[in-house]
Amino acid sequence: TATGRIDSLEPLFKEAEDAMYRRKLLESSSYKHDVIKLLIGSLHEKGQYERRHSEVVSTLCYHVGKEMGFPQGEADELKLAGMLHDIGKISIDSDILDRKGPLTDHEWERMRRHPEMGFQILRSVQNFGRIADWILMHHEQPDGKGYPQGLRNEMIPLASKIIAVANAYDSMTSPSGYRKSKDHDQACTELVRCSGTQFDGDVVQAFLRLPVERLLEQSDRKEEQPDGKP
Repeated sequence: TATGRIDSLEPLFKEAEDAMYRRKLLESSSYKHDVIKLLIGSLHEKGQYERRHSEVVSTLCYHVGKEMGFPQGEADELKLAGMLHDIGKISIDSDILDRKGPLTDHEWERMRRHPEMGFQILRSVQNFGRIADWILMHHEQPDGKGYPQGLRNEMIPLASKIIAVANAYDSMTSPSGYRKSKDHDQACTELVRCSGTQFDGDVVQAFLRLPVERLLEQSDRKEEQPDGKP
């Protein structure tokens, strides 16, 4: 829909066509969609943590996007990106992912490459270019101290900043083998403390407005009841 005077309908048609293809991508039962499901399944086979983490990040990304005014189609696309954000970890050995203690420098370097690996995997799938870009940059930081490229605030897509906050929240509140997990309030305090440096301030504020714990409880119940049916 055009909301003001425009000189040509061509850009509007292109925007509508792009939105249609993205929506088609999300609902498709095509071979490419089956490939993505296979990739997600491969990641989930790495362990229960990876399954739970991808589902939580996906749910949080969707609701933060809606809170920040994303149209339904883009919020759905962001939800898919949240589910796929760690897809590059399928190339990392399970013994590293499941390590019950700190990683060596070499192992940590391999872990830090997962956004690039995810990007390489997804950019080869038609119409996944934008999601691939978001995933490549979801560990970048507004202060330029993130990875893999050290991008600063204005160079990082908003969707990547949303994934970063959702990912950090679940990482902080989930138990690991060598780090005590934080409760909801402690994790939110940490997000606020790192707002403007590690995390985008507007995204953090949108996240804090959400009833996060209730949303995750609802998501858990849906997982326990296939297709949402009692």
